[in-house]
Amino acid sequence: LKEPRHPLIAEIKPLTDEQATAVETVRVAMKDPSDPSPVFLLKGVTGSGKTEVYLELARDVLAQGKGVLFLVPEIALTHQLVSRVERGLGEKVAEWHSGLSDGKRRDVSAYLRSGKLRVVIGARSALFAPVQNLGLIIVDEEHDATFKQEDRVRYQARDLSVVRAKLEKVPLILGSATPSLESLERVREGKYRFIELKNRFSKQGLPELEMISLREEPLVEGIQAMITERTRERIQETLDRGEQVLVFLNRRGYAPFLLCEACGQVDECPNCSISLTFHIHPRSIKCHLCGYRADPPEECSKCHSIEIHPKGAGTESLEDDLPKLFAGVTIDRLDRDSVTSQKRLDEILTAFRDGRTQLLTGT
Repeated sequence: LKEPRHPLIAEIKPLTDEQATAVETVRVAMKDPSDPSPVFLLKGVTGSGKTEVYLELARDVLAQGKGVLFLVPEIALTHQLVSRVERGLGEKVAEWHSGLSDGKRRDVSAYLRSGKLRVVIGARSALFAPVQNLGLIIVDEEHDATFKQEDRVRYQARDLSVVRAKLEKVPLILGSATPSLESLERVREGKYRFIELKNRFSKQGLPELEMISLREEPLVEGIQAMITERTRERIQETLDRGEQVLVFLNRRGYAPFLLCEACGQVDECPNCSISLTFHIHPRSIKCHLCGYRADPPEECSKCHSIEIHPKGAGTESLEDDLPKLFAGVTIDRLDRDSVTSQKRLDEILTAFRDGRTQLLTGT
């Protein structure tokens, strides 16, 4: 494992009254012998400092010689949290997710089993990391649908974290600004304990939100993606101020499907009965559920027409379209297809953090 990029000295930030109350609530519950595995739903508005609450409780657990398991929904979030948690705990932190090579996973597993590493941050598969003498499980953004694995072995990591917490007799914290309905129902039933952070850590207000209707606003012509003229203007204004832009699109690939314009035929996955996503790099049609892949058809399988065209937009086509709208801007893409290794993920995030990438798109 690489050495941390900073001295291992914990940076402890003072807590707000709300944060301190939340921490004390958990501490008191952790001492209750009648419930060795309490589950807490920590609801906090964006910027309320939920991570500082996590870190304070993690420091308590580490001081007792125990380990911490920290789950996040996306691999990209794993990367950005590692440095922050290492600074906050003054301890090396292991990453665990599907993007690790077999060799790296073996090394991390060995360090965890030996106790040389006691803190793991990772995506849903980190739930199975062999943390020794586990003392706390944290699931951040517990509402996120990506905690559910749909292919191969199907499981919901958030729900299984409740099972592991009970098996290991440790507390579990589920954090979110927008808790899932399932967790809120567990609170109503009295199965989970509810803690709320109502105020932001800083005095700044919430960001201004603007909803733009794709039906009412004129669209930019000549591109695959449905981007309105007003959206393009807002992005350009932001770039002109020397600021960076994130453009999210919840579709991988170039287009969600290929459509025969003669008869309306859309090729579906033979295993899952969903439309096959069209990819340019490499050129193929894929099922994002089971992994089925085929070459794009030269003609319609139903009427044999050659009038087959991609419909809709994905992150690949968005990456192609954005340079047409914003010339001279450095653009990169972050999704499962573009991140082929841990090194590539580090490169993308570091370039954006350092300001070398001005516009980042992805899922």
